[in-house]
Amino acid sequence: MALLRVFEIHTYRSGTWKIDSVFDDRDLALMEAERVDHSSRFPAVRVVEETFDDESQQGGTRTIYRSNKADKINKATRAKQAAASKIPAPPPKAKPKPKPKKGMAHQAVSACLLLAVIVGGGLFVIYLLNTLTVG
Repeated sequence: MALLRVFEIHTYRSGTWKIDSVFDDRDLALMEAERVDHSSRFPAVRVVEETFDDESQQGGTRTIYRSNKADKINKATRAKQAAASKIPAPPPKAKPKPKPKKGMAHQAVSACLLLAVIVGGGLFVIYLLNTLTVG
């Protein structure tokens, strides 16, 4: 039975966990993870142990080291995801109300007013011309 075991150091960068390095020795991986964590180069560090059984073709993972900062980041991320799933979808946009169509009565009134303005203007011009020629 061949059991393969590797230890990955993950660092938290740009909002995601990324594999920084891989070791086959547990103690060396833990020592390096603590060194990286104390350097304050990354906001969080963890060591993930990955195993693979060659006979059963099954594998598994477990976290064996996690900085305290990582717990805070994971908790905040879960809280954001939970809050995002609780936000209701925005209501659909209201359709604009159609403008009422102008009826025949409205058009007739408009036409009458226009005609009255034209006739009134014409009578005024005639009056002015008459006063200029008579006077």
